[in-house]
Amino acid sequence: NNKPINENKLLEWELIDKNFDDLVATNGYMLLNSNPFNYSYIKIGLFDGTNKVNLIDDEEFRGSIIDQYEKCIYRLKEILNEGFIFKATRSRKYSVPEEVIREIMANAIIHRDYNDEHPIRVEIFSDRLCIFSPGPLYDGLQLEEILAGVSKLRNRNIAEIFHSLGFIEKWGSGISR
Repeated sequence: NNKPINENKLLEWELIDKNFDDLVATNGYMLLNSNPFNYSYIKIGLFDGTNKVNLIDDEEFRGSIIDQYEKCIYRLKEILNEGFIFKATRSRKYSVPEEVIREIMANAIIHRDYNDEHPIRVEIFSDRLCIFSPGPLYDGLQLEEILAGVSKLRNRNIAEIFHSLGFIEKWGSGISR
């Protein structure tokens, strides 16, 4: 499902600009490439129990937002792994379904406010997984609308890249799934 991303696509998505004959990277492009913004990272905290009293482990994922996504998914799957399910074929079982892990992490990256200088935080407790993506709901969006499948993109260009890479489907169905 991966679609090639070329210079024309990057111009169309406004990830690069033309300044006379020179191509200039935008902040969006830098997030997708080298990510020089030291506050734009993902932080995972693993807690013993149902509150933040006993921190067992913490990790940070830096680099491009694509690298952050992939490394964070890999680590979350390690932490949430509950062994194997044996049916016609063997498959992994996670305490949180893999589709949910992928969806919430993609949403946290795509919908975060990159002007807010705080990292995305993933908190793992014995009874739940909490994701905090910096910034308020975008463009007047209300919780009832989100639950009904309404999606308003704060970072349309990042969503286009995630869609091109096959990470998301762009139908606003993530919450209901």
